[in-house]
Amino acid sequence: MFRSIWRFLGSINLTIWLLVIIAFNFAVGSLYARLYPKIIGPLDYTRFQEWISAETLYAGWWVLLLFSLLFILGANTVVCTADRLSFLIRQCRKNPSWAFSLAMSPSFMHIFFIVIMAGHGLTQFAFEVTKVPVQPGASIGLPIGNVTVESQFCTNWKEPRFDGLVKQCSATLELRTSRQSIMHEVSIMHPIFWEDYMIHLSLSGKSKAGAPPRLNLLIKKDPGLQPILWGGAFFCMLII
Repeated sequence: MFRSIWRFLGSINLTIWLLVIIAFNFAVGSLYARLYPKIIGPLDYTRFQEWISAETLYAGWWVLLLFSLLFILGANTVVCTADRLSFLIRQCRKNPSWAFSLAMSPSFMHIFFIVIMAGHGLTQFAFEVTKVPVQPGASIGLPIGNVTVESQFCTNWKEPRFDGLVKQCSATLELRTSRQSIMHEVSIMHPIFWEDYMIHLSLSGKSKAGAPPRLNLLIKKDPGLQPILWGGAFFCMLII
């Protein structure tokens, strides 16, 4: 029975069908995300196990299905990679070292693909995020110290077509721990990394022409970020 399960999980046909179903699931999910933004949107700031409930399942069933499909795809990738590595190791003495290394590259790419998937899973199930409005003088307490908003500043477009619309916003933060205190500037689309945290600045809704925009500070602790970045970097190197 174990061999039958192993052969099933290592089937290329299973890989193809999983990719087709996942693509279809994404298409359906994009429609649900537009129809129920107030239900799907909080996933950006909430762990999956805290978000899923009987109230959200009618609009988020496809997210649960997606995670299940990705888990099976991960198992399929592990089994296929294990079979391939086993075959290559048995054949290593029959081929020159450069040919063996070249043949191993796709398998290593699969390994780093698994690392990337595991990182995304760790992010969705174990991340921590704090979302607060930006106000000068506001202080956010974290386990390692405090983040204090010292000031905020926005610039507007001067071109006729965009006159009065916000071009960029930034905030000066004091990052304080028991060891040190530093000043750092964060702006929209330019987050900062501090200790184990990533700090983002974002707009809170659409801003009206001539009116100062409302800003949010997102302070995120993401244990899956390093596996994603390192796995992605090595994956790209192997592609090259």
